Amino acid sequence: MTATGHGSWPPGTVAAVKHTAGAEGVAVLTEANRWACAFGDGHFHAADPVQVRPLLLIDPEDEVQVEQLIRALTDMVPQRVVAPVGAGHGTGVTPLSDSWWVSATQQALRSLLPAPLEPVLPGAVVRDLNGHTHVRAPRDDGRPWVGSDGKWRAWADVLAHDVLSPGIDIEADQ
Repeated sequence: MTATGHGSWPPGTVAAVKHTAGAEGVAVLTEANRWACAFGDGHFHAADPVQVRPLLLIDPEDEVQVEQLIRALTDMVPQRVVAPVGAGHGTGVTPLSDSWWVSATQQALRSLLPAPLEPVLPGAVVRDLNGHTHVRAPRDDGRPWVGSDGKWRAWADVLAHDVLSPGIDIEADQ
């Protein structure tokens, strides 16, 4: 997941950011809608980054967060039987080192990331947790998002995790 700017995420989002000067670091989006960063040289920066990757912070001492992670992982793998790393493929189980597990774990972790704020401009494009894209179109029925499957959805049903384009401000272009 890689987004640009800062308008896509709620305040308090923690992210890996990259600035135009090439500096990279971890930042927090403030209530003033600016990224607060501390880079290796100790300087504080709040300029707009050119790249933003939200990070997931899990406190291992927080039982609620650990339960959410377990639920997300088990939702991704209900049909698989866990095998120790190095187990053979002929045993009827999927080894933990299998790329399927890596993908399933990544998808489960992404499901715990904070959702981006809903883009409101027509033509906005988002990617959901399964990698499918959805485009916003002007509609009055409460379902302005059309998925790559052709189905119209409300924002709550999109499960977006990445804003690919904020859309087009038609009034500003006139």
